[in-house]
Amino acid sequence: MLGRRAVVRRHQQRYRLSDQLACYECVNHGVASRVADSHSRATAAHADTLPSHVMS
Repeated sequence: MLGRRAVVRRHQQRYRLSDQLACYECVNHGVASRVADSHSRATAAHADTLPSHVMS
């Protein structure tokens, strides 16, 4: 089973998102609402293919 970082890194490579758009750990933990807001579009665009921890 892959660790969370490995899953996030694989997702970054798959969609070729910038580091700012691919910091899903920040969104998952609710660390910065500003970062979460910048993710809203990217998350919605790939909602059916994102790892489950991203949408939790």
